[in-house]
Amino acid sequence: MNKTRLTKGVMMALLAAALVFLLPVQTMGGSPPSPGQVSAAIQELRAIYMALPDVDSAGYEHYLAQNKAPAYTGEALDFAPEGGETFLSETAGGSAVFRVTAPQDALYALRLDYVPQGRQILPTVLKARLDGARPYPAWDALRADNVWAFDGFPLDRYGNQTVGMPRRVNQAQSMYFRENTGRYSQPLLVRLTEGEHEISLHSAGGELSVTGLWLAAPPTMEAPRETRDTAGTNLIVIEAERMDRRNNPNVRSGAAYNSALSPYSANKKVQNFIEDASFRYGGARVEYDITVPEDGWYRLIFHYRQLQKDGFTVFRNLTIDGEIPHAGLSDIPFSYARQFTRQTLPEAVYLTKGLHSLGLEVSLDPTRYAVLILEEVIGGMNDLTLAITRIVGGNTDRYRDFNLLDYGIDAGASLSSWADTLEGTHAALDRLKSVSGTCGEIEQLNVAAKLLRLLSEEPNELPKRLNEFSRGITTTGAVASSGNANSALQYLVNTLESLQTSELGLDSILLFQDGARLPRQKGLLETLGDGLAHFMASFGTQEYTADYGKQSGDTLQIWVGRPRQYLEIMQNLADTRFTPQTGIKVDLSIVPDQSKLILANASGKAPDAAIAVASGSVYDLAIRGALKDMRGFDSFKEVASRFAPGMLIPGVLDEGLYAIPETFNFWVMFYRSDILSSLGLEVPDSLQEVRAMLPQLRRLGMNFNSQVSNFVAKPFAATAPFLLQSGASVYDSASGLSALNSAEAIEAMTLMAENYTVYSMQYNISSFYQYFRDGRTPLGVSDYGTFNLLTNAAPELAGKWELALYPGIADENGVVQRWTSGAAESNIIFSSSQRQDAAWAFLDWWMSTEIQTDFSFLLQTTLGNEYMWNSANLEALENAAWNPKHKAVIIEQLQWTRELPRVPGGYMAEREISNALDAVINGKKLQSAIDAADRNINREIKRKMEEFGYTADGEPLKPFVLPSLEMVEGWLQ
Repeated sequence: MNKTRLTKGVMMALLAAALVFLLPVQTMGGSPPSPGQVSAAIQELRAIYMALPDVDSAGYEHYLAQNKAPAYTGEALDFAPEGGETFLSETAGGSAVFRVTAPQDALYALRLDYVPQGRQILPTVLKARLDGARPYPAWDALRADNVWAFDGFPLDRYGNQTVGMPRRVNQAQSMYFRENTGRYSQPLLVRLTEGEHEISLHSAGGELSVTGLWLAAPPTMEAPRETRDTAGTNLIVIEAERMDRRNNPNVRSGAAYNSALSPYSANKKVQNFIEDASFRYGGARVEYDITVPEDGWYRLIFHYRQLQKDGFTVFRNLTIDGEIPHAGLSDIPFSYARQFTRQTLPEAVYLTKGLHSLGLEVSLDPTRYAVLILEEVIGGMNDLTLAITRIVGGNTDRYRDFNLLDYGIDAGASLSSWADTLEGTHAALDRLKSVSGTCGEIEQLNVAAKLLRLLSEEPNELPKRLNEFSRGITTTGAVASSGNANSALQYLVNTLESLQTSELGLDSILLFQDGARLPRQKGLLETLGDGLAHFMASFGTQEYTADYGKQSGDTLQIWVGRPRQYLEIMQNLADTRFTPQTGIKVDLSIVPDQSKLILANASGKAPDAAIAVASGSVYDLAIRGALKDMRGFDSFKEVASRFAPGMLIPGVLDEGLYAIPETFNFWVMFYRSDILSSLGLEVPDSLQEVRAMLPQLRRLGMNFNSQVSNFVAKPFAATAPFLLQSGASVYDSASGLSALNSAEAIEAMTLMAENYTVYSMQYNISSFYQYFRDGRTPLGVSDYGTFNLLTNAAPELAGKWELALYPGIADENGVVQRWTSGAAESNIIFSSSQRQDAAWAFLDWWMSTEIQTDFSFLLQTTLGNEYMWNSANLEALENAAWNPKHKAVIIEQLQWTRELPRVPGGYMAEREISNALDAVINGKKLQSAIDAADRNINREIKRKMEEFGYTADGEPLKPFVLPSLEMVEGWLQ
């Protein structure tokens, strides 16, 4: 009886699990807007944009308004570059010059013939000039796409399909002039008067060879007709994930355990849809080769999911052989849908028998003007914030009144005008929603408008209410210092970020005729059965899971402290490249908690090697005898020379090296070029120059960010630059005890403390990224994390920020010392391993320039641009697909990497330096704070020196060696 009840209970639990796995909650968010509604929204938004008072009259829209020549309608005219095919490269230079003859005064679409070169991930960006001048700003950044081919889905060692590595095809291409942001689906037009003109092209990023230029008529489309004769029985099924070509390698497939998708497996991962978040940027295009069985009209069904925009619509353009067949296939709307659902288009497409290319491209045309409007309003609000800040500085005393009109600032008029603009923008965008009632996607516009309207009622109170106007909490929920809710500006930034992307998950596209038999959709029972099968399969083999104590056989056991998507790529590289080259098999496993490394070693169940180990953990393992000294390997010098010598210091113990770096961190200065330019300030080169500009910044209520401010407890990563640049050592080279009482260390501590006690830097800044975005801290020192965020998550700052070298301490000769720490993750080999030579061979291969370059490439192409791989291999870093200008600064700064050495009990020095700084900030005398820190540090170091056998009763037992940069450099000679 009990067994029967137990069995029933288990079955009920399994059925419930299946329901949770696969039953849909909600499929559709409503009907998409009609073509008429889309057209009306575009026209209303354009009218609002063109009426903005301060909009850049040199922009493309105003250029077209001012150049009302007729569109060219003749045959396309082909011109060759002077001197024949011309190679363009940002680094090597080069210029392609065309002498073209326009047959009439008209608007032309220019089409470029070219062949991509090199292997860069990002499209080549071209700068163009017409008769030596720029017609409009978009000619500074024209996009020349690359083509990426599909080579199938490789299987991992567990039989799962993985995302294949995109293969770039450097074949001849032809493209219309298009701006780099992807906001315009149609070609950019330019007016050419009758006669001869010179058109020149330069590379602003990337490499290609230019072979020709066409003066062409702007593309036109016939009007849609919904009624077509679609008689027939033909069916063409396109599996969306099997993209034959794409212009953006970030568009990638995904694998979901969802039986509504095709293909599907209950126990193995199969690639079965296009990942929603990867197919989102304007102009991103996928193409499929299709074979049409016979001439005729075909209807279309999309099996899609749209999760990003709740209640709103995203749009796609459909092309056949590179052209949109008719207007009905332009700006195809896709409503909000939480689950994959079928959408049948009312329009059909005519196809001739044979091979064709079907393309689907992200279109931002319906929301383009809204993006332009928000950029203008956000820019105006930032300008007003800066203007007010110049007047009031940091003084926002509630009892002090300001009359902004006396300073020439009509804040009330600006606030009311922006509120009107946002209300009109919201009303136009409301036409694009796919639900009745409120649409969450655009509702923040209304909230911002109401807030601006409220502020406009008392404009002279704005200096006291800047937190409501332009400062508040971030999109990640980090509260600004005021503690207020989101500002009006933040609401607009949130909406701008959303409108600039357009996510769509896609399972399949069906082209069919009326008599075709369409693929059947699964019913409830089949869905439940599939869910149950998957649930049972989940109790099987645990893939990429560490097997403690597995040291048998001839397979290397490597533990990796990274997520599964990293491991899948790494394991595939090992299986397809390392093992065939060396004959050494490798088994990579995820180790989510690095404390397990110490426990595994203590229990005799350590792996052969580990990757992505926190650099701070290396010394703890090495001093306990857990790690292998890498200096004993024959190829040590060659491998170690791939890194900045200072990056090796965290792995040094006595005369041995027990780790090599895998990744690095960097500290550079970020600055808002727009704000510094408006203030007439130069970019500072040293701490002395930073301090010289601080009075002006503080008068305006602004500040400088020292990396020390971004940590509550100040780690060595934050304090080390001051110590290193002052020539200080934390430890005595002979005894390993504290050297904080040296003149150099006292100078370093004084400089750190005076930044706050004398120069009024803010001691705690929870998010420099947010302060930087809203302009309160327009420059400061930060690291890789901020760099990634600003590169990928701050669209409103595009072109408004730059990097510079760390503003270090100028020595007595005027030479700026820029030493900083840079350790991140390391690679280690366990001393207990029976396969140490094989483990070293793997680490040598893994950290080679070729593999690190390819891994960096694979991460960004398969997972997205935000997966920027910060390889410690300097040559691989030079090959990374990062902004070339920013990358040059980072690489130069890396030459100044120098870690503080580790000693037994050194963690106490890190803690006590932080405590001493806190004490000084809170009023304690510096010398007194250092003396207290010195005593605590020495007490712990002496205890640990005895524990690890360096001393006994204060007497030395074995030599202690304090690691130094000079020692490491000597090893590499």
